[in-house]
Amino acid sequence: MENEKKSFLFYFDNYPMIQALPPEQRGWLLSALCVYADGVWRDETLTMEQVLEGFPRMDRETRVACAFLGGTILRDTKRWLNQRRNRQAWKEEAGHTRSRQAPRPPSEEDEEKAREDMERMRRLVERMKLAEGEEG
Repeated sequence: MENEKKSFLFYFDNYPMIQALPPEQRGWLLSALCVYADGVWRDETLTMEQVLEGFPRMDRETRVACAFLGGTILRDTKRWLNQRRNRQAWKEEAGHTRSRQAPRPPSEEDEEKAREDMERMRRLVERMKLAEGEEG
């Protein structure tokens, strides 16, 4: 399926919380996070509590870690869904525009303006480097 969410992020600063868990509990944690991450983008009403019902062997500490990490997954998923909606709206708008007017290749004037802008940027960067050198 196009536009499926295929991953979730794990942030390294969460590792100490995971490291403190026994290996078996880490496995349950990873499994629950995968179920939650794969489900919440499809159904934004899915809760971590609903997912945890399917993991009765998970202990209290692991459940706390799972809820914490699930909050991060939910935040990142909402951001992803919003970006996906924006991209879709942009594509639909671009499709309507494209059907009315074909894109034109850049003119010599456009290319010259781009070269001038790049040269101005290069000079600005050089001036900033010189100013840094004078301050240091």
